[in-house]
Amino acid sequence: MLNCKLKKFFSTVLITFFSPFFLSTLFIWVVGFFFCNTLRPFQYDNALGKYIHTPGTVYKQRSEGFATTHKGLFGVNGISDISKIKKNKIVVWGDSYVEAHQVNDDEKMAQVITANLVQKGLGGKSFCFAVGMSGDSVADYYFEIPRYEAVIYDIVAHYIFITGLSDILPDQSTDNKKGLFRCAPLELSEDGWHPKFQELKTVFAKLHMSFVWQPLVSLPGTMKQLRFMPGKQERKSTAETDKKGGEKYSDVFLTESWHFLLKSLRAQTKHPLSFVYAPVLPKIRNGKISGSDLNVKYIELFAEIAAEYDIDVIYAGDEFLRYYENTGLFPRGFVNTEPGAGHFNRYGHSIVASIITDHFMNRKRLE
Repeated sequence: MLNCKLKKFFSTVLITFFSPFFLSTLFIWVVGFFFCNTLRPFQYDNALGKYIHTPGTVYKQRSEGFATTHKGLFGVNGISDISKIKKNKIVVWGDSYVEAHQVNDDEKMAQVITANLVQKGLGGKSFCFAVGMSGDSVADYYFEIPRYEAVIYDIVAHYIFITGLSDILPDQSTDNKKGLFRCAPLELSEDGWHPKFQELKTVFAKLHMSFVWQPLVSLPGTMKQLRFMPGKQERKSTAETDKKGGEKYSDVFLTESWHFLLKSLRAQTKHPLSFVYAPVLPKIRNGKISGSDLNVKYIELFAEIAAEYDIDVIYAGDEFLRYYENTGLFPRGFVNTEPGAGHFNRYGHSIVASIITDHFMNRKRLE
């Protein structure tokens, strides 16, 4: 009799408390599987001397765009093993814009450049791949260009992608602080950055439980930002804020900084080196479409100094504006984000790919 009562009691407890928890967790897991960003664990690459996203990882982006990215060897997206491709290679360097999680692999600028080369009859000889990671800076490219040339053969050209002045100025904040460009004194350095808890993150990634991992890692930062906590609240500085333009810098500061930077980069490779500047254009400002770029005068100075070191600076803003005027479509933004803002959609990647393809072809004709 007592055993029957205990069994009934535990059955009631199980049904009342544990079943709702299990069912709600299962529901969240299913929703998260289809509609949450997945996780990207890191692993150390001995050949490159840096952390890359674990090769073989399939990353799904859902918060901005709706796309899938396949992680390959050497931190290259969309290509399983770039070292097996025996062609002349163009490299596009950049941060999250080049990483391009917001679009599928075949829509990323590097893959579109390769498709363009095929259409122009160079598919049998030339190929393009991208090295991009959120938070990377010009200091990272300085250290990584010779490392990639040492492990991936037949590199023939480098294109560095930038979207604002913060990408080429010293003492700018970055997400991971791997490579640092500093002034007073001017120097390029590395700080040995390494991500934490990657073994645990890998477990969560395999279980598709980003809905658990993300709140856990963001909790400390969230607590600091709560307005009801005691102490002085600091204004958060973001890369997007820095890239809006309009800041004032002295010509002496810029000239000294950029001579140092460009001379240093030029010494890292014998191959053609170019910058692609892609400002946020067109943009919606006060309810109207704006085509003005407040950084133009600074970029013109940067281009003048770059020319002294045989480095081209390509301005993409005019092509963005022309595309909008002809189609009414923005090169940035997605159905689940603000139009004209954020990262490139497939139209933006296609425009940049065409610009780089044409520049590469023209330079090849001149050689």
